[in-house]
Amino acid sequence: FLLLIAGLTLRAEIVLAFPFLWLAGSRTQAAAQRWWPYVWRAVLPGAAFLAFLFLQQGYVESSGGAAGRLGRFLASFMSPALVGRGLVVLALATGAATLLALAPALRSRLLRGREIALALVLALPGLVLWLPNPQPARHFFFPALAACLLAGLWLSRRRAGAPRAIALAVLLVLANQLAAEALRPAIVARYAWSYPAATARRATQQIPLGLFPLDQRANQAQVEAERAEAIALAARAPGRLLVLADFQHSLIAWLIAADPSLRWSESTREGRVVSELRSPARRIVLVEKYHAWPRDAAAEILAGDAWAGWPIYVQRSTLSRFDRAEIPPERRYSP
Repeated sequence: FLLLIAGLTLRAEIVLAFPFLWLAGSRTQAAAQRWWPYVWRAVLPGAAFLAFLFLQQGYVESSGGAAGRLGRFLASFMSPALVGRGLVVLALATGAATLLALAPALRSRLLRGREIALALVLALPGLVLWLPNPQPARHFFFPALAACLLAGLWLSRRRAGAPRAIALAVLLVLANQLAAEALRPAIVARYAWSYPAATARRATQQIPLGLFPLDQRANQAQVEAERAEAIALAARAPGRLLVLADFQHSLIAWLIAADPSLRWSESTREGRVVSELRSPARRIVLVEKYHAWPRDAAAEILAGDAWAGWPIYVQRSTLSRFDRAEIPPERRYSP
């Protein structure tokens, strides 16, 4: 009960797997003829979800409650036009070789009908919710888990013995990695990237992009560049500053570390998320730009009066293809 509540507080979408937890318990011949074991198994996840809804009320009531926030999220980020992209992200998240292995697995008689049905119970809620909003790839955690469960059962039941089954599983993992690396150049070349590459090897935390060790190193290099930028800004930021940035948390953390008197608040203005760090002597405002896309957030801010005359710093790693307006030299801040 406590573990399920803790999991929900970290990522509420784990409730999508609760039907699987409910139905996938051990089933003896005697229990199969009764309905009450299913009732008892529903109590724990059901109670955990109700407790979670109660505990999170204070955090969401000011924005219309859980239903209101969920509704706005779905309206803002989900689009049927993204389903095609979602299928590609699903394949990259699950592994091309794993998906190919499912074809002979499902045709074989090694998988039971109940196991296939349970895998669908685990996969379908995530597919329905996330195919229209496929990025980042972690959205497909449960569909990928369902595919891996079926592939694992199939491999373990082949008449090849445990050593050969383990060898096949290792080969499947390696094939996934090699396929991802082979597909990476085409993805990098054809995808309409919003931001420039910050490292020699294109990195993104939206999807797995190529061989895992190389992809992880590239992501680490990108995060390190953002960290260095945040440290440099925090060390020299003036008392009043407007920051245009989409990766804000590192900036906010280092600004507060450099000046603990700053207090963080967040609001929404004209459809943009605005974070404000304020102390008696300082005021630093950070504006997320991507919420305004394809509009040019910098142009709109320069034309407005909210922060007229403020020095402006633009996070280098989030200079997107939608940022067309030039910051006037007299307002451009460089630490």
